[in-house]
Amino acid sequence: VLGCAVSETATAMEVSTRTLAVAGLTLTSGYDSYLIAYRTSLANGETGVGTMLLYVPDTPRNEQDSPIVVANHGGVDLPDACAPSKAVQLLSFTNSIALPWAGSGYPVALPDFAGKGTVGIPGVGNTQDLGYSALDAARAARNALPADAANDDVLAVGSAEGGHAAYAMQALAGTYAPELNFVAAIGFATSYPTISYADLLRAGGLFPLVDGIGITRALTALIAYSNAYHLYGENRAREIFAPALRDYVGNAVETQCSLELVITLATDTADYAPPAVIAGLIEPTFRTDVVDCLNAVNCTADAQAFVDRAAANVAPLDASGGDLLFISALDGSRPNVQDQTCLLEW
Repeated sequence: VLGCAVSETATAMEVSTRTLAVAGLTLTSGYDSYLIAYRTSLANGETGVGTMLLYVPDTPRNEQDSPIVVANHGGVDLPDACAPSKAVQLLSFTNSIALPWAGSGYPVALPDFAGKGTVGIPGVGNTQDLGYSALDAARAARNALPADAANDDVLAVGSAEGGHAAYAMQALAGTYAPELNFVAAIGFATSYPTISYADLLRAGGLFPLVDGIGITRALTALIAYSNAYHLYGENRAREIFAPALRDYVGNAVETQCSLELVITLATDTADYAPPAVIAGLIEPTFRTDVVDCLNAVNCTADAQAFVDRAAANVAPLDASGGDLLFISALDGSRPNVQDQTCLLEW
């Protein structure tokens, strides 16, 4: 733990009011919350700083049956102002996923993920960056809480990218944080990488960016930009995008939170047409270089670095690790139940 400040206090009645949309709950606890900064690791091996909110229940459960719950947010964006500890837009996530645990007497850590609200940018879609930030949030919570506030178990929950983070915790806990007793990961409407995102560039024009309101397009742009930023530096991050839309997409991912970004990248303007496939989003020479590298034809330094980072992102889930729970709507678009079944079999 690097620093701590008091955030807010809520009574059990206030918690119950904020979770009215969650059926079947009987909540008994309010909470005191704290904003905590903590040390973590990045996928590139460097040390980073994460921030999180820690909800400490005022009516805790018995220590013997009270794990630390890490509630991972699903907001996929880059600006510091979009961090869950700051963003009003993520109240729906807090109310529906995090508060039911706190209101039931569990201590809950809500990590922002390193680079969001701190130096740099988050590793969007990166298994190591997400998993390390979330596991270190659990460590920081354990260090900040009184010894009798929880047992030694850690449970992870999350939606969308937060589900990816929860599964990343399960995959990495045994090697990165073996002192934690990681018991379960619960993901809502989420996915986990089973193939390298470099292979999506091989698909070229065949990989679609069009879905519903345009989440796939926004997520793909964020993953591309985040990887370029971490590999080649801030000044070159926009270069991963096709020249015709480079500044428009680059400005959007650098300044907008999730929902606004999805809408911006899905809306036609006089100077911008939303790309329908990944070949229309990514700089064509860079995409060719990556495909050549994958095919062992020729590897530029930039392409090799991208391929290596993408390959490391596919971290197998731990067959002997904590339990896994996959939750999807029957009529969900992506990921749906069939996607989750494939992931479970993998």
